[in-house]
Amino acid sequence: MLGAALIVRVGVALALPNAVWPDEIFQTQEQAHRLAFGDGLVPWEFRVGARSWLLPGVLAAVFRAAGRSYLVVGTLALAGVSLIPVAACFRAVAERGDRVVPAVIAALIVGGWFELIYFGPKALNEVVAAHLLCGGVFALRPGVAPPRRLAGAGVLVGLALGLRIHLAPAVGVLVVLAWVRARRRAVAFVGAIVVVLLALGVLDWITWGAPFASYATTIRTNLVEGVAQRYGVAPWWAYFTAVAGAWRAGGLIVAALALVGARRDPWPLVIALVVIASHAAIDHKEYRFAVPAIALVVYAAGLGAGELAARVRWPVAAGASLAWCAMSWWLAASLSTRTTTLGIALAPPAWQFASQRGGLVAMRRAGELEPLCGVGLVGIPWFLTGGYTWLDRSVPLEELHTPAELGSETGALDALLAPASIAPPAPYARTGCDAGICVWHRPGACTRPAHDLRDFTPP
Repeated sequence: MLGAALIVRVGVALALPNAVWPDEIFQTQEQAHRLAFGDGLVPWEFRVGARSWLLPGVLAAVFRAAGRSYLVVGTLALAGVSLIPVAACFRAVAERGDRVVPAVIAALIVGGWFELIYFGPKALNEVVAAHLLCGGVFALRPGVAPPRRLAGAGVLVGLALGLRIHLAPAVGVLVVLAWVRARRRAVAFVGAIVVVLLALGVLDWITWGAPFASYATTIRTNLVEGVAQRYGVAPWWAYFTAVAGAWRAGGLIVAALALVGARRDPWPLVIALVVIASHAAIDHKEYRFAVPAIALVVYAAGLGAGELAARVRWPVAAGASLAWCAMSWWLAASLSTRTTTLGIALAPPAWQFASQRGGLVAMRRAGELEPLCGVGLVGIPWFLTGGYTWLDRSVPLEELHTPAELGSETGALDALLAPASIAPPAPYARTGCDAGICVWHRPGACTRPAHDLRDFTPP
């Protein structure tokens, strides 16, 4: 089951490269590339210290170990973490005796849900935190909880909180749950969370000069200074309407299964509601912020599917689950190939997300050009490209707002990325286009240095 889920996630990610938000490139992978190989653009969050190096640091270690295959290996690693809810749901159903078939059905529901396929390999703090949070909720499931299991749950929940500090209310509820279910043994759960958070405080001390500096800066810039609101605001009910618009009729099936699963363990749904409620109180909203809640609801739906599968003939349950997976795989592929731009604000339906495929593929093609001494972005903002993560060449990258600016920069740039509607003058020749973004190349060397975005990346 895990192998099938991994193949689908990695296959969709590699065959249909895309980026929903610039954050998944420039706040994680680009910083990992910069740490591992020395080249990368620096967004404002990493200039003011508003992000922890936890996820970029782990990815940098993976990138460094993988060498030039870092994108494939990094995708495999992230997709591997996304299997935690699949394994957890299988185990939660299977441990109730001789229930192999219902456990397989439950794992199919979680492993085949289109949003978990699509978001699974994404290098987003919210997404990785969602997978870890599901593991923590699973470890706190009903039954006798030995200290080792509670400590493992604490590590997962502590890491989820470190990746997404906004999950603090949900973590608080989990602490209460652990205390109610385990009493004295809950010390292992809380202690593990504290140890993880202290380690992350030390990480901030090393990287930003003060303990917990990134979290304090995040709270100050977004909640006090209102920086996040510049990227859009939405009413408190926006997450509910966005998810309903994305799931359509399938949402009714998920909700029904989740309610059935709540009879077995109500806490996944409770924690999901806490996540949504706490995020609804924040003016700036994005769909990815709801992924932890979505993962928990689908996990609960998997539990419900397992309960129902135990009461019907297994061929019926298996056929329904395979049909579910087929539809989900198609939707996941549709999400990856859509190019309708919604910007960075919250907006349904989910399959209209901007894919940014053109900017990623164009960067990769530019990196394969020989010779290459400078790359210009004509009419394309840097945050809609793949950055050095996809370029993977140590050459200057310059942003040109209009084709008229190219005249004085020809000697510094021998490759250009431009929308298909823009045709740079000779001696540049087009080498290929993808999703509306074309790559142009000219012969000859660069006669002077470009205005390098690595020196100063505009906000």
